[in-house]
Amino acid sequence: MSRRSLRAHCTLFLCLAAGTISATMSTARDDLENFNQVVYLLPTQSGDYWAIPNGDSVQYFGSACDPENTACILSGSDPGGTTYARLQISHDSTPAGYDNADLSGSPTTFAVGSGDQLWCVSHGHPVTLEFRVRWSADYSQTGLSDVAVGSSGFGVWNSPIQSDGSIGPATAIFFTWVDGIGLSSVISKAIDNQTTFLSFESVPITVDMQDWTEFKVEVNRLGSGADLVKLYVQNLAGAYHHTETEVVSGGLGCLSLESWNDIQSYDFQGTFQLQNPPFGETQEMDMDWYHFSQP
Repeated sequence: MSRRSLRAHCTLFLCLAAGTISATMSTARDDLENFNQVVYLLPTQSGDYWAIPNGDSVQYFGSACDPENTACILSGSDPGGTTYARLQISHDSTPAGYDNADLSGSPTTFAVGSGDQLWCVSHGHPVTLEFRVRWSADYSQTGLSDVAVGSSGFGVWNSPIQSDGSIGPATAIFFTWVDGIGLSSVISKAIDNQTTFLSFESVPITVDMQDWTEFKVEVNRLGSGADLVKLYVQNLAGAYHHTETEVVSGGLGCLSLESWNDIQSYDFQGTFQLQNPPFGETQEMDMDWYHFSQP
């Protein structure tokens, strides 16, 4: 099995009344995906994630690549046996729209994530999200003087893709690389029908972009109803380094997996620009595994 899923049902309390026992139940979740293989699902199928190559603004479910092989989600393995999902973008010889290698917790534009794909923090039930990722040689940590274009990243969001392919107001927690900005963390919330950036910060420690690096997000519900978000990045010594803390008033709501490698750069003002890798160039983000858990 490429994915381990544990759902342990725990009795919180028992109440004896008139000879009747009633119980309130809580469900613990522990989901690990280590990509022994990449599964290509149709929107109507059920699963843990959807690999969605998007070529010229058209999504191609059930395939590893779009017809031009510009956007691909591929299975890969290292000589040592490490398996991974490769999100790959290549030069588009006939550019006519948006290209994206997308690995999503919901079949975007068809349905918002539901059931096993949704992670909803509550009092006493924090959510922890971990990822092990690397980038190809095209990327530098600063996003300057390198070859890669657009953006790539991973984390969770409210799956705001609309039926026409546009992105609605986004609530999200992402680690992301953006051309010209570099490796950063982004926390946003959909407020008053728009995306409000609560933070957009460069990762403050040195990361070897071409080596496997672990990233972690912890989300706890506070008594006030706000969510406390803490971000961690593995440093060069191999230990987690706390990089950011953010308190999100009103909470973040339920979120699902999102990871991508695309041709669209953006900034903290929400200005977007479509780009195209140079002729003959291919840029890649590899994910060894992701691990989501909630007690």
